[in-house]
Amino acid sequence: MSLARNNAVRLFVVLIIAAAGCRQAAPKTAGNDSAGQHGSADSRNVSGSGALNFASMSAILSHAPLNLACSSDTIQSSRGRLVVFCSLDTALQSFITRLMNQYHPRYGACAVINSKTGRVLAFASHQEPGTPQVGSRLFLRNVFPAASIYKTITAAAAIETARYTVDTKVPLSGRSHTLYKSQLRKNIGSLKEIPFEDAYAQSINPVFGRIGMYGIGKKTFEEYNERFGFNATIPFELQTDTSKVIVPEDTTYEMAQLASGYNRKTSISPLHGALIASAVAEGGFMPCPRLVDSIVDSTGSCLYRSVAAAWKTPISDSTATELKAMMGQVVDSGTARKTFRLLKKCNGADLLECGGKTGSIKVDSLGNIEWFIGFAVKKDDPDGHLALAVVTAYGGNLSVHSHFIGAEIFRKLLCPPGTEPLRQPPFGRVRTTRRKHHPAQSSN
Repeated sequence: MSLARNNAVRLFVVLIIAAAGCRQAAPKTAGNDSAGQHGSADSRNVSGSGALNFASMSAILSHAPLNLACSSDTIQSSRGRLVVFCSLDTALQSFITRLMNQYHPRYGACAVINSKTGRVLAFASHQEPGTPQVGSRLFLRNVFPAASIYKTITAAAAIETARYTVDTKVPLSGRSHTLYKSQLRKNIGSLKEIPFEDAYAQSINPVFGRIGMYGIGKKTFEEYNERFGFNATIPFELQTDTSKVIVPEDTTYEMAQLASGYNRKTSISPLHGALIASAVAEGGFMPCPRLVDSIVDSTGSCLYRSVAAAWKTPISDSTATELKAMMGQVVDSGTARKTFRLLKKCNGADLLECGGKTGSIKVDSLGNIEWFIGFAVKKDDPDGHLALAVVTAYGGNLSVHSHFIGAEIFRKLLCPPGTEPLRQPPFGRVRTTRRKHHPAQSSN
């Protein structure tokens, strides 16, 4: 064996041993990243001379992009050769990619994280051949309008500032998935009342439009946008688009559009959508997302080791409890009920607590867009804390709902091995009609 090959083998062995030690010092499970160990966004690094902090590590990765198809990658940097160990579940990523390829959306993206620790478990990005380019790594892009996902922000603000609960009666005039100005007049004679929880589960636009116009207001929206991380940089190792929102003046039709997600101006990345679902699932704790578990140099020294850290705490624990119940209604009796009824029949599904929010909107340049953000928590399993966001866009006939992909991911990760894949339920009526009164159609 040549001297060069001997040296290469020795280096490989050193790196493997060092990586094991580095990873052992930074446990991967949600159970080991307990609430008492959550640090700040700037504390995710190894101490000591020569160690990398989060900023310097991110700077290195900006010049040496990682191969996200692998759970580890070797990169060249000013510090020499570095081995980067990631949190990615490559089998899960392949599974999601197969789903996207099977159903052929024009565009698709998915982000799956551990809701308790922020560890990124899977990313997926899809674009059909022949479609206009909208960018790469769509799971980090703000290409798609948030649609009714934004109702979650409106609901949080209403619960904390206007004393709404799941049982609060809210007025409804007219159809559920339109947003006519006549439905938003302050004084309307013929109004029926429904529980706030049902309005969220069925994604009823005029109810949330009226809450925005008369119940919350501009300053409160600005505060809760900041709390949930809109118009802010997500502290992540990879460059991520900022989720955008513009708050209009009080009591205007544009305010109703914002509150109900009935516009194209509010945009969000799938990664950010998963973080919002995490905040609901984890009692208001929104983790810093983290892709890199550890970094080892050519001598075997551990230069970087991530730990769970809080990015924001946008809502109180009691508000998160209310929102969790409302998101639970979405999958129990609301817009995602047909898919999740199938999940509930799976072996082991009785141990899962699931919730989510759907959203849909039409954008001429992209197609008919469907969102799902959601969470699933497996009882008595410290690793069984998942949050995700799935977005798909179709130019013609819809072939799969985003919430079906989300439910399949939950089944794959949290149900026992060998559990049969879900069979997609029949489609209901897909609302794609556009009216001159409305700049966009957002249904659920």
